Amino acid sequence: MQLISFSLFLPSLINWLIPAIIMSFVVTHETTDFIHKEVTIEKGGFVMTGLFLLTLAVAVSVPNFLSNPGAWNDYGFRIF
Repeated sequence: MQLISFSLFLPSLINWLIPAIIMSFVVTHETTDFIHKEVTIEKGGFVMTGLFLLTLAVAVSVPNFLSNPGAWNDYGFRIF
């Protein structure tokens, strides 16, 4: 397992480093003035947050209720 994680380190570092170097030349170091504006939650914002929390709760609880592991036994959805 240690060999696998180390073998992924170098490609991950390269995939992070190349865009970082390119962006360091392109992005300017100026700061702009900003307008202080009061933030309000738009219509449906609480509904979307509730659906997100419901999705998390279902993803955690359904495998426990059906006595299946989270990956559904690696064979897809099974009820029995």
